[in-house]
Amino acid sequence: MNSEQFVRVCECGCGQPTRVSPCTDARYGHVKGQPYRHLSTHRRHVACSADGCEKQATCRGLCQQHYCRQRRHGDLLGRYPREGAATRFWMRVDKGSDGGCWLWTAGLSSTGYGSFKDDGGRSVSAHRFSYELHRGPIAEGMHVLHSCDTPACVNPSHLSLGTRKDNMRDMLDKGRGRPGGRQFSPKGAA
Repeated sequence: MNSEQFVRVCECGCGQPTRVSPCTDARYGHVKGQPYRHLSTHRRHVACSADGCEKQATCRGLCQQHYCRQRRHGDLLGRYPREGAATRFWMRVDKGSDGGCWLWTAGLSSTGYGSFKDDGGRSVSAHRFSYELHRGPIAEGMHVLHSCDTPACVNPSHLSLGTRKDNMRDMLDKGRGRPGGRQFSPKGAA
């Protein structure tokens, strides 16, 4: 190679001269007759522009992971913008037209109770969330009881607080115990 082929210093910081491009290649930004920006054997390491990411940038100043998140979600965190828990809760409630039970229309457990993720990402029972939304926090060890006996109901006027003993007594009084199964008799109950 003669010295006329080397006209630019490699931009990676190594200080070595680069060659002139023999052909145009738009994929890499090469123009025939213009010097290469980098030696072909050098991979320049440009850090991803996302905060705290040390990976190599591959496209538009971002690493592959952050570039994909930006395209899919519109932000670098990779999360869809979410509404508040109360807004998401009401999107899944069918109040009906009769004014009775407000039924939970999203995920139900095998026992028929609604399941919901609060703002902290914790899974909570939909009827407990409804009670807290309308009446305030639930003391530790307390249960939310349904007066309507509909597990999917989230109507706060059908919900009340009670202990496990109260819940079991309510079950027995209403004849909801397991037929033929072992019945629970709370202490003090006749």
